[in-house]
Amino acid sequence: MMTITVHQPYATLIVMGLKTMETRTWSTHYRGPLLIHASRRPYVVEDHLDNQGNTLTDWLIAWDYHHGPLTFPTQSILGAVNLAGVIPYSKLHDNLHLLSPVDKRYGVFAPGWCAWKLTNAVKFKKPLLVPGKQGLWEQVFDPDILHENGWKGTLTTEWQQSA
Repeated sequence: MMTITVHQPYATLIVMGLKTMETRTWSTHYRGPLLIHASRRPYVVEDHLDNQGNTLTDWLIAWDYHHGPLTFPTQSILGAVNLAGVIPYSKLHDNLHLLSPVDKRYGVFAPGWCAWKLTNAVKFKKPLLVPGKQGLWEQVFDPDILHENGWKGTLTTEWQQSA
């Protein structure tokens, strides 16, 4: 399955369905299921400033209070999404007001960048330890391992989160 490595905490926010746009300086023609891999770099709150210069600390404290503590595993596949499309900044800049607060705060929406539209996020029940790579890369798993972790579907079709 196609895979992309993302730094923490963004990888966790993506598989939770809270971050639905991943901004990159490069585009892809690929569309379909995409595994989300957390990079090996550990998450340090102070290293992750949003585009207003704030850290994620207050947001994470609020999440913990309402939903329980978040964890930020590294060097692991955390879940999967559907890569529904890639939108260049030139087509997005007039509609930034439509983005979610998380996407607005933790994405780069500027000339030369594009936003990968992510849908149908599934957070796996347990992280799958795998070394990462740069760019889009292929990770082969036995489909049973993916299904046991909450993925429902085939390797070629969009899926729904299991109940």
